[in-house]
Amino acid sequence: MVSVAFVSLLALSSDAPSTTIGVFSLNVAGMEQTYAQVAIDALATAIAESKTHRVISKTELEAMLGAEKIKEAVGCTDVTCLAEIGAAAGASRIVSGSVARAGKSLLVNLQLVNTEYASVENRVSLAYDGELGELPALLGVAADELVLPLKQRKPGTVRIAGVPNGAVISLDEKNAGVGPSEIGQVKQGVHTLRVDASGYEPFKRAFLMRSGGSVSLDVSLSEKKGTPFYATWWFWTVTGVVVAGAVTTGVVLGTRPVAPKDQGTSVDIAFPPSVVGR
Repeated sequence: MVSVAFVSLLALSSDAPSTTIGVFSLNVAGMEQTYAQVAIDALATAIAESKTHRVISKTELEAMLGAEKIKEAVGCTDVTCLAEIGAAAGASRIVSGSVARAGKSLLVNLQLVNTEYASVENRVSLAYDGELGELPALLGVAADELVLPLKQRKPGTVRIAGVPNGAVISLDEKNAGVGPSEIGQVKQGVHTLRVDASGYEPFKRAFLMRSGGSVSLDVSLSEKKGTPFYATWWFWTVTGVVVAGAVTTGVVLGTRPVAPKDQGTSVDIAFPPSVVGR
């Protein structure tokens, strides 16, 4: 009895993953099919990082069920079908869904299927304006939302560089202060940072936050188009130089000697004596 109790205590105190999740297939659209395996690997890695779930990869599933069985399952979207495949592989949960590229946006739709009850436990849909190279990061955020309970999700921190004095910072359209260099308690997910500074175009940028993560952003501001020339910094710089030059010139001119004014010319006229004596 003692040995059984001891073994049970070890089991309770162990950090071994509590559930096994299968990740074997994701549909892709608007991008090359090679991104399918990239997405599967990124999602599996992100789920494994939670350390509360063991992940069965596509390779392991193929070893258990056979490559032909996996090929048949690739087109499987029905919950019952997915549950059967997961149960056959010994997975208590299985992830299915799709990733797509639509214009400038990356779209991720995932569902977590309980293989025992053939039911969907959770769904996640995310949209993010970014490059294809950011797909693994987006899948990381999706994985956090898919498998982490709310109480296990930790807020993150955003560090901002390049913000001028007096600039107003907004996070997801909510005021976050004037010119802060760091914003804490940021929930995991997709967010938008906005910076408004006098004389500059508003700066907007989307970013991704993992549970308990840290993100660094560089702000690059552009001068407003159509700003009056007299309101620009360069106008007042040039004006200051010109005014300073004019003052200096006036001072120099004021110290030069002034020529005496013309006092007129006197003319003496002599009349002949004969005229005077008449």
